[in-house]
Amino acid sequence: MPKERATSVLVVDDSRVYRRLLIDVVSRLSGVRVAGEAADGVEALAALAAGPVDLVLLDVEMPNMDGLATLREIARLHPRVGVVMVAGANRSAAQTTMQALELGALDFIPKPQVMGYDASHRALSIALSYVLECVRLGLSRAEATAAAARTAPPAPTRRSLLPPPARVPLVLIGASTGGPRALSAVIPALAPGLAAPVLVVQHMPEGFTRSFAGQLDKKSRLPVREARDGEPVAAGEVLIAPGGRHMVVRAADSGLVVGLEDSPPVHSCRPSVDVLFSSVAGIGAGPVLTIVMTGMGADGADGVRALSRKGSYNVAQDEESSIVFGMPRAVIAAGLADEVLPLEAIARRINELAGGEATRSGSRS
Repeated sequence: MPKERATSVLVVDDSRVYRRLLIDVVSRLSGVRVAGEAADGVEALAALAAGPVDLVLLDVEMPNMDGLATLREIARLHPRVGVVMVAGANRSAAQTTMQALELGALDFIPKPQVMGYDASHRALSIALSYVLECVRLGLSRAEATAAAARTAPPAPTRRSLLPPPARVPLVLIGASTGGPRALSAVIPALAPGLAAPVLVVQHMPEGFTRSFAGQLDKKSRLPVREARDGEPVAAGEVLIAPGGRHMVVRAADSGLVVGLEDSPPVHSCRPSVDVLFSSVAGIGAGPVLTIVMTGMGADGADGVRALSRKGSYNVAQDEESSIVFGMPRAVIAAGLADEVLPLEAIARRINELAGGEATRSGSRS
């Protein structure tokens, strides 16, 4: 059997110290080789023109040509090259990172907030190992999906023999790799008359979800914000789980409320889709609608299974429109998906099943 080709990585960062740290981390990872380094976007484009590169680790904030401008040029000149953003945790960098994900960056890793070389090295090694598993072999988004499909046997799909509920009281969405871009297509397309709350778990570290929620809020007809502990779960609002904390739903005298927890990660994730979904199953919220979208791993499948016993209606994003098909595949393979939909059909389905009377009338016209 021929040896698998190593993924070639170009490291781009204006800080020489941080660049050397990234290079050292990448060089120690299995199946990866450092193709070169650059101090800004101009040097990065020159390096890409000089030789083949599979993946660029791209700093967000740089002089001469910043991360966004460089990403746009890479997409235009080298569309088959994957890009992962490397971002600081300040508000400006977080906002720029969210823009980069919408523009086509595969994912991002936060610069460690720990002190010392060894601690930073460990944190980056963990983050990069996860990201490089998603973009293995330096593939573009479409190729990454095909690679994910080759790692597992074909999964059966099914459509429920029973009709969907006439109206769902709650919409639950889970996503990971590729999720920010997918959610940026779905959430702004939700109808203003939505008669159910929408709760979203997007795998994302602390410091980035507030910017993500803010960007979605500017583009959406529904209010979107980062969830707060103890706040009511209200119809027509979209709540995003804060990075670094689990979001759950609790029953109170006044109705359903959000809870935020610091319990251990599940599937190495906090927030976790399974934690949110399982909490809703535990309070008997009725025939809720679940949407499991693009992402690596299987987070969400156990929660969907628990909710299915309570009569939930479950939608999985299809393979073709997923950046990484792991999470939807897990739901489909378990026989839990009532529908498998392309990204462009998901918002319409939510509007149909969770819409108010005005939304329903509009959907029939």
